[in-house]
Amino acid sequence: MRSFIVASALILSTTFAASISYAKSLSIIGSWRGGGIVQPIDGAREKTRCRAIIHKSPGRGLYNAVYKCSSPVGLISQNVAVKKISATKYSGTFFNAVHNVEGVFSITLEGDKQIVTMESPRGKGWLDLSKQSDLP
Repeated sequence: MRSFIVASALILSTTFAASISYAKSLSIIGSWRGGGIVQPIDGAREKTRCRAIIHKSPGRGLYNAVYKCSSPVGLISQNVAVKKISATKYSGTFFNAVHNVEGVFSITLEGDKQIVTMESPRGKGWLDLSKQSDLP
């Protein structure tokens, strides 16, 4: 009986610690790195590597994200204002003056990963980024 209680306590403490760790990793704030695919409406799919930094903005559930990506075609830097729409989902719109393109942007958090989708009349893209660090 004593071994059952000790084993149960160990399992519960491990589960509790994992829950805290998982909940902590669900913060969108931080630095991120990874890659994905971009596909212009009039071109072939291109692999891209990206870094992102996301900060809390003034206002409830608002965040400012800066994505810097490189592909064989070139570099792009994109600021995106996103709003939290659920515990793991964020969405927003973007406008890139350099390329004269605007579109919608969505982020889904899955633990320490973020899955990003972007879509505009000129193309679409998908990114899979891993959290590198939290920001103050």
